[in-house]
Amino acid sequence: MSPVNSDDQSSSLETAKDWLTREDAILFEERAARLAWMAERINSDEYRLEHGGRLSTSLFEEMRYCFAYSQFISASLVGLAYIERRLAARFYAAGRNDLERAPLAELLGEAQSHGLINQDQYEELERIRDARNVYAHFRRAGRKDGVEYRALENDDSFYGMIEQDAIAIVEAALWIGAH
Repeated sequence: MSPVNSDDQSSSLETAKDWLTREDAILFEERAARLAWMAERINSDEYRLEHGGRLSTSLFEEMRYCFAYSQFISASLVGLAYIERRLAARFYAAGRNDLERAPLAELLGEAQSHGLINQDQYEELERIRDARNVYAHFRRAGRKDGVEYRALENDDSFYGMIEQDAIAIVEAALWIGAH
């Protein structure tokens, strides 16, 4: 038997349902717009998930879901995990067993040196990798690579900066997924 009164559970469930219904109604148009934005960038003739198997597919789908639902930090973290896995799997499939557990920075360098990405793409991927590191690893407040500092420097909000990082990572993930 549950230690919680069934009336309390019923009330909590109704409160949760009400919250989800309200949130879905308020944010539906924004979510649909973000999914449409992604769909415009996916060329169905090019886009394939052959490198990295089912886990790559799952990472891509979770990134897409997080992005659609404004979970921008999660979209950034999962998006770069997807990019890293895609690149590592592609090199592994080409016989580069030495890169099986390589960090993203090394994979990006190899991708550039083998012509998989150009200099501009490399620089953008390095920039967003650095942005991801701020989310994934502790940084003291006020550092120049921090979200707060970048937001002030770019005359943007904290949340706007996180969204811009996610947009850049999702764009890169779509490009990596297509090639």
